[in-house]
Amino acid sequence: MSGLNIGSRFRVLQAKLLGSWDNGVCWNSPSKLNLDITNRCNLNCVWCSRHFVDFPPVDMPLDLARKAVAWVGNPSVVTLAGFGEPLLYDYKDLKEVVRLARCKTERVRIISNGLLLKDKIEGLVDAGLSELIVSVDSPNNNIYNFIRGADLERVKEGLKVASGLTDLKVSINSVACNLNIPKKFFWGDFIAETGVSDINFKPLKESMQTRLAGIFSYPDLEMVKHNCMQPLYEFNVTADGFIAPCCTCRTVKFPIKDFNFDAVWNCPEYVDFRKKLSSRDFPKYCREWCNLC
Repeated sequence: MSGLNIGSRFRVLQAKLLGSWDNGVCWNSPSKLNLDITNRCNLNCVWCSRHFVDFPPVDMPLDLARKAVAWVGNPSVVTLAGFGEPLLYDYKDLKEVVRLARCKTERVRIISNGLLLKDKIEGLVDAGLSELIVSVDSPNNNIYNFIRGADLERVKEGLKVASGLTDLKVSINSVACNLNIPKKFFWGDFIAETGVSDINFKPLKESMQTRLAGIFSYPDLEMVKHNCMQPLYEFNVTADGFIAPCCTCRTVKFPIKDFNFDAVWNCPEYVDFRKKLSSRDFPKYCREWCNLC
């Protein structure tokens, strides 16, 4: 148990006391469902891991999304996100997935780059979307374009529409670097103009910091290191029909056969993976791409 912070120790102890986790086997139903609904993306961000991992473009079959939502008992949140842009998914099908998810939980969220928000967000909120997180790496259009290769004004138009909708929480995720932290690129004006509720700065993965050295520098963010708990309570379904142990790892994944989610949740390979994580025997991808373990 060495190396765990208090929160992680409590979750491990709680899982053991409740009998939901034993030697890599999870008796509990996942409390979070992440649907990587498409691998397609309409941006080419400089620090995206897609540059280093092969992602054949594919959309999740609607039937797989339906069955995944149906299988997870009472998730605390359902997230539509992953290595692609969720708003590229068929709009009619996307609204159906949101509706089905909202029948399971009050928290249904999409993580998006925001380029297609303006024309799609109202229909998604009508279907039951409760949270929207948009990735914006700078409030300055020139820097945003340098990082993401797109027009920030287009994103701002969509954010304004989204922020005006009732019962939708709108926030921003931003990768922290020397180009977006300084006060000369003040976020306050951007937040006031778009109406978003808050902004969360995220650290860039250490391996990517090395690859982009000389282009960017990064502030020291206080990060809490902990044992990886996601494989114990998150169910991550990939667009190409696999179960992944967390929302970022795609080099380790377990095939779904005949929509038998019960079988894959505690298949021998997944159980062995959890046992290794509990002893901090992280696979190469986790060591290189996750800052939290």
